[in-house]
Amino acid sequence: MEQQQIMERVKEMLLTYGIKSISMDDISRDLGISKKTLYLYVTNKNDLVQKTMENHLAKEKEALSAITAESTDAIQEMFTIADHIRQHIRSMKHSVLYDLQKYYPDSWQLYIDYKNNFVYNVIYNNIEKGIQQGLYRDDFNIDIITKIYNTRMETLIDPSVFPPSGYGLLEVHKELLSYHLRGIVSQKGLHYLDQQKNENED
Repeated sequence: MEQQQIMERVKEMLLTYGIKSISMDDISRDLGISKKTLYLYVTNKNDLVQKTMENHLAKEKEALSAITAESTDAIQEMFTIADHIRQHIRSMKHSVLYDLQKYYPDSWQLYIDYKNNFVYNVIYNNIEKGIQQGLYRDDFNIDIITKIYNTRMETLIDPSVFPPSGYGLLEVHKELLSYHLRGIVSQKGLHYLDQQKNENED
């Protein structure tokens, strides 16, 4: 089994069952390899989580770059990005990012750097594109709105704000996207959103 295959399967396991609850024994058993073989690729669980996160974020950068390159307008771009995120949310245990933050600070820092740099640029560029296309207003500070959006994404996975027993991640993310877009769209953009809503309801 190649390292890339191992990282992909480990990612699936961690997203599905949570990071803290999965042991190296569980992982080696699922992969059908011995722990000795597993340790040829990683030194310990911290290293495994770190390498898995690096691999995951590299793929996310590729996916989001492809979406932004292929999108024809800013609002559709945000919808497509949201669909991509929801695909992950559907298979992700609510505690994954919480586990990462609490028990694996180095891997969490990778995520924070990705969010504060790469994702920041994606959202900032999306807003600039929307303004140029007349879909977003031009009377706000792009930097501030981008950072507010990114900060809200942290709230999405905070169990003290949205406990899993009362809220679904998909529902919260959908409302977050709607709140963000309706706060920045122009009249032209609002007409676009209403059209999309009517089409989805038909």
